[in-house]
Amino acid sequence: MSVGAFVLASILMSLPFIGLLICIFWAFIGSNNLNRRNFARAYLVLLLIGIVFSLLIFLAITFFTSKLAGLGEFGGLKGIFGLLKQFEK
Repeated sequence: MSVGAFVLASILMSLPFIGLLICIFWAFIGSNNLNRRNFARAYLVLLLIGIVFSLLIFLAITFFTSKLAGLGEFGGLKGIFGLLKQFEK
């Protein structure tokens, strides 16, 4: 594949739904070009890593904000400052 072909493939795969279908097609079904097939497979691996990482960040933020809301009488930052005041005494 030439540089232009890689650029065009990157642009096509960046389209939300069509790009995913093209990527899956190139990676597993219909690409005789070894470079294109490997590029599509690498793109899918990076996409899965990004999804897993985003999900972990979302769950961590959800967990910590739920714990933060339960602190103190008012929750949130007021709860944190109230908790700090308790330790000063």
